[in-house]
Amino acid sequence: MKRTLAFALALITLATLPVYAGGEGSVLSPDEFVPEIMSEAYISEGNYAVAFMSTYDGEVWYSNEEEYFEVASVYKLPLNMYYYELENSGELDPDSTVAGIPLSRCHLYSIENSNNPVSEAMYEQLGGYTAFKRLILPYTGYTEDELQPDYYNENTFTARMVLNILRYAWDNQQDFSELIDHMLAAQPGEYLESGSFEGEIAQKYGYDSYDGVLHVAVAGIVYAGSPFLIAVLTRGSYAAVDAMGKLADVFAAWNETELDSYLIEITRDILGYKAANGESVVDHILDTAGQKGTGKWTAIAALDEGVPLTLIGEAVFARCLSAMKEERVAAAGAFPRTIPAFAGDKAAFIENIRKALYASKIISYAQGYTLMRSAAKTYGWNLNYGGIALMWRGGCIIRSVFLGKIK
Repeated sequence: MKRTLAFALALITLATLPVYAGGEGSVLSPDEFVPEIMSEAYISEGNYAVAFMSTYDGEVWYSNEEEYFEVASVYKLPLNMYYYELENSGELDPDSTVAGIPLSRCHLYSIENSNNPVSEAMYEQLGGYTAFKRLILPYTGYTEDELQPDYYNENTFTARMVLNILRYAWDNQQDFSELIDHMLAAQPGEYLESGSFEGEIAQKYGYDSYDGVLHVAVAGIVYAGSPFLIAVLTRGSYAAVDAMGKLADVFAAWNETELDSYLIEITRDILGYKAANGESVVDHILDTAGQKGTGKWTAIAALDEGVPLTLIGEAVFARCLSAMKEERVAAAGAFPRTIPAFAGDKAAFIENIRKALYASKIISYAQGYTLMRSAAKTYGWNLNYGGIALMWRGGCIIRSVFLGKIK
């Protein structure tokens, strides 16, 4: 038993939780942290607009979302989206040119390099800027009746428009994979990437002066544990770029779900990883699991303490069963089966799985803490259970948002 808990405690490091003005280990709501971040960048309330959407549950948050802002080069995002749709539909040959430049290079120059002459040639080929704004109107989610009179003639959008454009790209990623790759490569370390967030960010940025006033804007997909879309439009501050990085950092923390964890993240990445030929790598990984013994030691300790540690026990047995590859193959041959295609409500089914996983985490932690409580009594230990949860959250392989709730 001592070896079991000694091993667990050896994995502990001090937790470093996201903080923004709410005290250690806490994140304020956007209603509080957005104005604070903008105030630090000397951007008054009427000079910025923010729109956010979680791709996990569709939650949205807006500030000043209906006011029109000059967006500089952000217009190049829907411009390139429209061209990609023309290519995907067969209306435009991908090998065609704009102003003598191959279209594939135009996409790179327009999105990654934010090249103005190339982008201007792209919308001129569509019939001019006004025609371009009319063609991309469906992306914005607005109707003609909702538009301000100068929409077609000015380089202005609302934050809600920009968010809807991002959402269209997100919902149709299969059509915009190359576009998103260009966005991932655009302006590294700046705008949404200027903060401390270590994950990938696909962004289209822009800055320009209109009538002597600086306008800085960005639209991006932040690939946090729960990815989110964000649009930030500002005017009048050179510090806006740094503010955008802070917003990405704090929105990433605020958007965490109860299932966010290191293991969930790497499972997502492994399942989504594809080889050069487009095949899922997971299908080529041998389905047998080894073990270092920590689960076995924990199960033995539970038996010694008389504590029902059913979830970890079953997990250990599942590993043992997976290692019996030859027996499983023989059994599969003797008892063939057909897996019918799923015909139910996919979204409801996925939500039920999420709830089941959440319930299993609750059970697992409840049983684990029951074991620690029993061991503390047996060995006379004075354990700080809340502190253990926060330290695990920071350094152990099980680190997860849920541990913060235990605290």
